[in-house]
Amino acid sequence: MIAECITSRPLVSGDKAIICLGDSFTQGQGAWSNQTWKKYNNRIDHKIIKDDLEIEIYNNSWPSQLVKNYLPEYVAVNLGVIGTGNKAAVKELYLNPSINLQNISGGVLIYMLSGIERLDFINKTFPKHRHFDTVWPTPDHESEVWRAYANHMWSDKFSTIETILSIKEAETYCKANNLSLVLISAFEQRYTKAWFEKMVGTDNKNLVDSVPWDSFFNPQGCNSFIELLLKMEGKQELAGGSWYSHYSALKEPSKYITNCCHPTIDGYTVMANEIYNHLKTRKMI
Repeated sequence: MIAECITSRPLVSGDKAIICLGDSFTQGQGAWSNQTWKKYNNRIDHKIIKDDLEIEIYNNSWPSQLVKNYLPEYVAVNLGVIGTGNKAAVKELYLNPSINLQNISGGVLIYMLSGIERLDFINKTFPKHRHFDTVWPTPDHESEVWRAYANHMWSDKFSTIETILSIKEAETYCKANNLSLVLISAFEQRYTKAWFEKMVGTDNKNLVDSVPWDSFFNPQGCNSFIELLLKMEGKQELAGGSWYSHYSALKEPSKYITNCCHPTIDGYTVMANEIYNHLKTRKMI
């Protein structure tokens, strides 16, 4: 059922596609109708998102709206996965052979970057859709794996270099498959050259310079899409991180951001419009 939602229609030879990589902000978490929100008393936990709830978010996600509303001649390929990190996001390009990406003749790959601190590794049972497990650097977490990552592996430098490698992999895939690359941050404010240089150090400046910085899209000058939506709600000052606690405490979704801390359908509509205008301005479509 979910496999059928990944593409807006089956890919055939010669198709042009908008391939979308990322986490829940790409898959579409939060994009439920008012009727669905009311059915669940305005509180939908990510642990119960399956079947009809999952189909609905695919249908209302920004990849779906982008193709449906602006680019019907393209096929939307939504490879976003709730909870994933950047490493897993780009690997999804290879882990869904049934959608036949080899049929694509060109198009755009939009890589919506997730939290920089997340670390992904293949789930040993390899489920059909959620192929990876993801951990955060939480030193007092109940999971031994999370604690090990926090205490023995993670650093800002580690996370930054991992991110650079993931971006370079996406760039290489684009060059090999006649795709334009667009890099966007979902909610992370630190995807800037200045931050990368600070974390990696002057000895590795060439590594930072190798990132295709001209592929980054900052919607209306914002460092992330959540910052833009906060700006539209008059709360841009929360973009540094406090937005999460603010919105999770709400009794119901706001205009653009839900109380599960994701865009609403209206929020994803804004995102699709901004991305379309960027693609058009850059003559990628």
